Amino acid sequence: MPGMMDCHIHTAMFNCMTFHNHRVAQWEVTPQLQQMYSLFHAQNCFDMGFTTLRDLGMNSSRGLFTQELCAVRDSINAGILEVRKRLGRDLQFIRINGTIMGAVIGLLLYLFGLAIG
Repeated sequence: MPGMMDCHIHTAMFNCMTFHNHRVAQWEVTPQLQQMYSLFHAQNCFDMGFTTLRDLGMNSSRGLFTQELCAVRDSINAGILEVRKRLGRDLQFIRINGTIMGAVIGLLLYLFGLAIG
């Protein structure tokens, strides 16, 4: 059974977490380096508790990143690149809409993760 899913994400998109200068991000990053950033962003999503991502691709000044993003997906599926999956771990203190509900959900996911192994 899947956990949280993000069905509209752009893992190769330039963001303020990895780039503080839009010009550098847009014009000086090669597709191969952006491929590694895509893997990094996917890992961050998995660390936050997402278990399924649907990447919608990216178009940049250097063209589409279709081949690079497919290579990231295939390498994760083949087990070449290990993506840490933390089912429930570190989620005990997440708050949803400012309530205690996130802590309860995180604890339940953590216990479920312990139960399945």
